[in-house]
Amino acid sequence: MEIKKGVSTVLGEITKLLEFLDSREVIDFTKDIVKTKRVFVAGSGRALLLSKCFAKRLSHAEVDVSVIGETTTPPVTAGELVIVASCSGESVIPLAITTKAKQMGAMLWGITACPDSSIAKQCNRVLILSSSGYKQDDAKVISAQPMNNLFEQGLHIVFDIVSWSVQKEKGISDDKLCGHHTNIE
Repeated sequence: MEIKKGVSTVLGEITKLLEFLDSREVIDFTKDIVKTKRVFVAGSGRALLLSKCFAKRLSHAEVDVSVIGETTTPPVTAGELVIVASCSGESVIPLAITTKAKQMGAMLWGITACPDSSIAKQCNRVLILSSSGYKQDDAKVISAQPMNNLFEQGLHIVFDIVSWSVQKEKGISDDKLCGHHTNIE
């Protein structure tokens, strides 16, 4: 593959995907993060890795955030926010987490490519990244890339935009944000 053509294809697909993003959902998602006492993130595979990146960015913005499944994760209680990322919305571990969090009375946000998925149906709110992948033949953006690459690229950008919006919403300066970065690397 020619590198410049690959770059053009990937950037074009990401741009198109994000044009379909519902701005009101992103604003509401940001507000729920800001107003909630504690936030939890979950996923599996690459969606979990991106969720961990998001958790780190939120921690810089003074959000009390945990990754579900980590050793130091506290219990989820009623009213707290659980964010579950799954392209298909059917991944076994994220689906089990969604079911349990709902039983606990958590506020659930799902991020998926499949609005009719099991995870989406259990969540209070859903952000849709309508990209093709394993089972999203009716997606708004059909990707030339393999598997769920486009969903994950869009997820990373949405998470960065939301964490930046949380920072601004909370009035945290860039200097203060940097002060929350690890100092042992």
